[in-house]
Amino acid sequence: MRILAHCPSRVQYLLRFSSPFLRRVVRKKKFGRHGWDYTDIFKYLLIKQACSLTYRDLEEATKVDYSTLIKVRRSFQERGVYLKFFRHLVKGLITLGHLKAEHVAVDGSFVQTYSRKAEVGSAYWGKVEAHGFKLHALVDAATEVPLALVITNGKVHDSQLLIPLCEKLSSYKLNPTYVIADKAYDSDDLVAFITKKLSALASIPIRNRHKQAKLNLETKSSGRTDDKVIYQKRTAVERVFSYLKGKFNLGKEKTRGITNFTINVFLSAICLLLEKFRGWRINVI
Repeated sequence: MRILAHCPSRVQYLLRFSSPFLRRVVRKKKFGRHGWDYTDIFKYLLIKQACSLTYRDLEEATKVDYSTLIKVRRSFQERGVYLKFFRHLVKGLITLGHLKAEHVAVDGSFVQTYSRKAEVGSAYWGKVEAHGFKLHALVDAATEVPLALVITNGKVHDSQLLIPLCEKLSSYKLNPTYVIADKAYDSDDLVAFITKKLSALASIPIRNRHKQAKLNLETKSSGRTDDKVIYQKRTAVERVFSYLKGKFNLGKEKTRGITNFTINVFLSAICLLLEKFRGWRINVI
């Protein structure tokens, strides 16, 4: 692969890491013509995302026809490969003791469509006057590792995804102490879910205190913490969005529709997780 001649260490790591689980999950059917190694193609797709390459760039570097790359990329999504490997990496970090998730942060981030027009699964969001999608993420505040991701159209309110995101923690057997979010998540129902279902405290500011004079603020504050040090950890989720968009090129791909956007989200997130494995010098399992 000629891209190895002059490539950053990140690309070399993506090419060289080995995962028995990945080999199993991308395995092709036993019958039919044998072609390219799907594990290699998965790695090539990660490199495409990490380096903001086009399919033609990747074809020139790998000698894999661009139509094959597109076809296999779509096949991985239909078989749930991206989600399975993402969850496997998260579970691996938990097993190795790198993720405690005592403080988790939740937020959503809008990403405009590539065409700057309406696309399949997109929606118009008046706040930024653009068509796009939304990535909703739950992040471990200590390590800045995404634990759960949900993709919706661009006008879905952030608060609607807090419960679906937090419910994904049960599969990891994680029990956070604090759930941190901004004022957009200020809802008695959400706070009640956090305290009763997660046995945690909500670090969510109360909106417009001066306009809520008729409310019993003492009752509304129940189940919450107003510790500013804890609330400042919310910036972890903002940094994760920044990494995905800036370092791993989410939103810069020349692809259209919510299915392609979903694939791009998980490719970017997997790149980020593998970067954590590389930084902590632990082997991918």
